[in-house]
Amino acid sequence: MVKTSDKKINLMLVILVSLNILAWESYMFKGETAYQDFLGQWKLCAYALRGIDPYPLIGVETPAVEELGIIPADWGTTPYGLLLGNLFYAGFLTMSMAATIPSTPLTINKELTAYHSVNATFEPAEIYFIVVNVILLLMTATIIFFAMKNFSRRLALASFLLAIFSFAQMIPLINTGNESSIICCLLILISFLQEDYPKLSGVLLAFAMVKPQLALIFCLTLLLMRKFKIIFIAAAIDITAWVIVSFMVDTSPITLLTEFLSTGAGGAKSYAGIFTLFTGSNHNLAMELSMLAGIIYVCIGHKFLSGCKISAFKFFPACMAATFWCYSFYNDFYILILPAIVCVYVMIESREILIPFCSALFMTFGVFLWMFFLMDAFELLSVVDWKTLLSLPPVKNYIVQTWIMRTFFEVGVILIGIYLCFRLKNILRN
Repeated sequence: MVKTSDKKINLMLVILVSLNILAWESYMFKGETAYQDFLGQWKLCAYALRGIDPYPLIGVETPAVEELGIIPADWGTTPYGLLLGNLFYAGFLTMSMAATIPSTPLTINKELTAYHSVNATFEPAEIYFIVVNVILLLMTATIIFFAMKNFSRRLALASFLLAIFSFAQMIPLINTGNESSIICCLLILISFLQEDYPKLSGVLLAFAMVKPQLALIFCLTLLLMRKFKIIFIAAAIDITAWVIVSFMVDTSPITLLTEFLSTGAGGAKSYAGIFTLFTGSNHNLAMELSMLAGIIYVCIGHKFLSGCKISAFKFFPACMAATFWCYSFYNDFYILILPAIVCVYVMIESREILIPFCSALFMTFGVFLWMFFLMDAFELLSVVDWKTLLSLPPVKNYIVQTWIMRTFFEVGVILIGIYLCFRLKNILRN
């Protein structure tokens, strides 16, 4: 006989997963395939593999290699990412459209969408990117399923379906070609594998560090957990890749680092952390304060979770901090799938429904609703430049409105994290 509380929990889990499936399908049928991030990052990797330092070419109007085309302004990656990033962007495969798309930041999205509307087939590098995304998504969901199966089959099934259908994964996979979906999968895999497979976790962390604004906060959790081997392996791989790239492009490692830091990549005009709204145009200050807040948040969360019997759950404060401690975008929100799974665990273990259900819904389906408002802001950028837009009053300024919504979203994420820390501690006591 199934208890009434169990029936309610099952119903809430069905609603939670169903809404995320609905959001996933809604975006799937929009038919937009732009790959603007993919094209820029592919060119960086492709130039490096051909022995050309790509950093001085960023934003230059004349391509150094005709078939590779122009590297868009404001695009960039870490020096070691020029080599390791080929796992995602496949600079070794062809992209015939690279030479034909002008790659200017304000028009690239429409140009790529128009290109794909005429050319129905995908480029080899694009196909590779999609395959890597799908493989890592299925691998992540499967490992989560078997890890949660040790505690509850219901928890395992709900976690698996959330991992598959959580909407944030689909945005970068289909629309922008951003590597965040892959990085988030790698970080979640590390969370579940670090206990039994430290060497493999170190390798995964090395590739995840291609996007340090997401991965670096996880290193703090690993340090607090004294997982020094994982960090050492990742650092060794990244430094080695950095040195190899310097030989490939015949440029010193220090010069590569200086060039990378001078590219301006990292969202100078975008959301720079939870303090963005409060620092005006000083994005550096916003990022510094946000990073400090993220570090404190993770340290306090770790203190609360020191006795947690599921070691992967100790990483959920880092998942949450990754969305507000630094420059980040909606591409990065798949990382919230781990806190959402913690919400499901709390729902099942504590028999409390409303707060954990709403929290999981907020971090998965809520991203879907927030994203559409964000897209309005970027549609406006096709006709109005950043300087003009930011000078508009808030009532007409989509970017500022988006920052306001993003700040409220992050405050919600922080409060959910505090709630989960207290509930997990109480569950452990009982």
